[in-house]
Amino acid sequence: MIGTFLTEAPAAAITGEQAVANLWKTLIKAFSNIWNDIIGGNMPNVINFFATY
Repeated sequence: MIGTFLTEAPAAAITGEQAVANLWKTLIKAFSNIWNDIIGGNMPNVINFFATY
């Protein structure tokens, strides 16, 4: 699938370097979103837990 994509890509195809950069950006964005959800969602619960004990 990837091989056919690379061979059939148009003239303005992205290079391997751009693909890796896009992949890293996507991964970093996903992890930062997950991290924000953990901090924003669960941190008050953690603080409350320790505050009560």
